[in-house]
Amino acid sequence: MQKKLSLTAQEKPEHKFGELYSLLCNEVWLRVAAQETLKNKGSKTAGIDGMTKSNFLGNFDGYLTELKETLKAQTFEPLPVRRVYIPKANSEKKRPLGIPILFDRIVQNTLRMILEPIWESDFSIHSYGFRPNRSTYDAISAIYLQLIGSKWTYQWIIEGEIASYFDTIPHQKLIKVVKKRVADKDIHEGLWRFLRAGVM
Repeated sequence: MQKKLSLTAQEKPEHKFGELYSLLCNEVWLRVAAQETLKNKGSKTAGIDGMTKSNFLGNFDGYLTELKETLKAQTFEPLPVRRVYIPKANSEKKRPLGIPILFDRIVQNTLRMILEPIWESDFSIHSYGFRPNRSTYDAISAIYLQLIGSKWTYQWIIEGEIASYFDTIPHQKLIKVVKKRVADKDIHEGLWRFLRAGVM
């Protein structure tokens, strides 16, 4: 299904995707998202509800069924993320880290599985951040080739950072961008619920 979404997105750049919410409630998709989420090291860290990976695994099928039913009934409501501060590399400063509860991480992962194939076709080939099968090392390699290549003679690299970028993204504009590609109002509402869940 992800391949179908990707091909449609590539072949029809103006296409608006509808009826995606059923994928969010699909047990197979939720199960895959749960397994991927629980592989992550961070799954051992609890959100504000105190549930850890070992708790979830103790009733895996039961929790998955509960999650599926609340999504189907559209009563799923994300909880605020737990805010902690972790040290920044090579700095005395600390950066904020939000820790969602496991249920929310699984739903977020399912949303990623649905939306990622759609947006991948729209992204620039020169974009490397937060994308599948791409890393900082790929970006470094591309820059290196630009610097030594015979076609262009670049001499400068400019590094920039937008402070607190993810804390200050305008939510209205973000949802407008989503609406350009996704017509499913239930997906819009699901994203809004995450955006307004807040921090504790």
